[in-house]
Amino acid sequence: MTNDKLFQKRKAIDKKSLERQKASRPKRKRALLVCEDSHSAPSYFDKLIKHYGLNTVDIRICGKECASAPVSVVEFGTECLKNDDDFDYVFFVFDRDTHSTYDKALIKISGLKQKTTYKEIKIYPITSTPCFELWLLLHKKLSTKPYSTIGQKSPADCLIDDLKRINPFENYSKNSGCNYFNKIEGNIAKAIDNAKSLIQNGNDTEQKDHYINPATYIHEIVIILQEIADGYNEKIH
Repeated sequence: MTNDKLFQKRKAIDKKSLERQKASRPKRKRALLVCEDSHSAPSYFDKLIKHYGLNTVDIRICGKECASAPVSVVEFGTECLKNDDDFDYVFFVFDRDTHSTYDKALIKISGLKQKTTYKEIKIYPITSTPCFELWLLLHKKLSTKPYSTIGQKSPADCLIDDLKRINPFENYSKNSGCNYFNKIEGNIAKAIDNAKSLIQNGNDTEQKDHYINPATYIHEIVIILQEIADGYNEKIH
């Protein structure tokens, strides 16, 4: 066999081997996070995704037209799904606070989950009562203190006041980026445990899911992202 023919044969073998490797690689699951137009939550999730080395998780931010209304977040996410429904998980992330469309948003998500079009997608309402900042607080401590409007301050305002008493959040602003992620990433497991405890405490007192005060379901996103990362890494080793 001539050198040219030998080279071509080896090249063909290498090509087939590469194709087999590509075919055997696991497909990493895709997730869609739909958030309201604030800087802190999307920034936290962006850093969390990078922390787990994920590149198949999309964050879509509902723009200023939403005015942080929960129902607008769900409607925006529904439009995103119409354009691309190739997701394994969809998370609608919004606060309860004093939003008047909170109930309507939960009803819409429930209806979306019933549609046969999306029967293969796991859809989650990721609510926080009163707000996302509770998740940050849970990285540091567990508190069952309920929040309500006090004077001119909304429940979210009151929680943020408490958060700013804790290091490293003294200068926290809802419209700031997540400059503190590297200071709290070591406490993610603690935050998950604390979030679960709040929900269990609410269930023990017969409060309805997504109406427990205080409570956040952000740990559900974190756990699934961990599973996506771990499952992919296990399969390629």
